[in-house]
Amino acid sequence: MSYCKGPKGSDKFDKQLAHAAFRRRERIALHTENYDALPVKITEARDVYDFVSDGPKHYRKDLDKKWMRK
Repeated sequence: MSYCKGPKGSDKFDKQLAHAAFRRRERIALHTENYDALPVKITEARDVYDFVSDGPKHYRKDLDKKWMRK
């Protein structure tokens, strides 16, 4: 089970880190003239599923069958 938001509720800090990592990879690829290594999507720099808004995960083994139907 996962909640909609984590304890802090905002993705601002995670987005800042992701964009900084994206720009860092971009700068390194341009500086070394390795144009094949240029990142295209932000997910290449940081996994968006690790953001705070994905929420903390809770695993329960004693759920009713109605909660496990999909």
